Amino acid sequence: MENYKEWSSENSERVKEEGMAAAEKIFAKPSNKQERKAIVLHLEKHGLAIVRVLEDGEECLEHMVDVVKRLWLTQPWKETLVVRDPKTGAPIDIDEQPKKYMRLFTNPPTKEALEHYRAVAPFHCIGFGAAADPSSFHSPLMEKVRTDKALYKLARQYLGRKELWNDMNRTITKLPGAGDEELIHWDKPIMFLKESERHEEKLCAKLLFNRQGASFVYVPGTHTPEFRKEFTLRYKKLYAGAKETDAKFGLEMKKEDPMDIFGKKIVAHVPAGCAVFWCAAFLYFLPWRV
Repeated sequence: MENYKEWSSENSERVKEEGMAAAEKIFAKPSNKQERKAIVLHLEKHGLAIVRVLEDGEECLEHMVDVVKRLWLTQPWKETLVVRDPKTGAPIDIDEQPKKYMRLFTNPPTKEALEHYRAVAPFHCIGFGAAADPSSFHSPLMEKVRTDKALYKLARQYLGRKELWNDMNRTITKLPGAGDEELIHWDKPIMFLKESERHEEKLCAKLLFNRQGASFVYVPGTHTPEFRKEFTLRYKKLYAGAKETDAKFGLEMKKEDPMDIFGKKIVAHVPAGCAVFWCAAFLYFLPWRV
């Protein structure tokens, strides 16, 4: 476990110095085979690609309001979420003033407001942020994104096959001060991947609709077969307790780091409305907010 704030600003300077910003180029949603090919080549080279999915701030706001109404305002607690005007104390209606409501919800104006938001938060939204409520998986707006033809064609071109499975994953909603400490991890222990399990078997993605933007933390080059081979050779004994069935595999700062993986982390800024696509064998974590 570690706190990404401790190294984010330092890493930002290193990004500029070493030219890593090229990996964080923002692509428009692809409309033809040539544009899809450019993104695929970028993914293969850098392990990630940032693609604009939502075209304007109003679409982002619509997604944020949807999350609050479906998830936060439906909790069976005695106390329910109330966002108040910091000057008058009057409750704000999310339908009548959605912009003001979301501004005060994502940036609590007082300590009392933040404590209230935490008290009424859905399970898992205080730390990890991925709520397990059924409504967290079933957003009509996200279904439109998941079934977007342009994104489907991009995934199809990257994976090299026509029929694809698209999982229905959770919405991540973290309040300020929550979820800053998180494992930098793989979604599966890479030491157990067989040679036949190439990273092109799965494509991962997260869409950000927080209007302030957020960070995506990653380690360049960790998606390559060459890295996997060297990592397995030098780290498998250090993580002897890892199992093939583990849901995720994270690194620990207190342990030996012979390849200086922690020293190579990059903090990429992801604008609102963009999705980060990354290879399944990529080392990353998401300190994202609601």
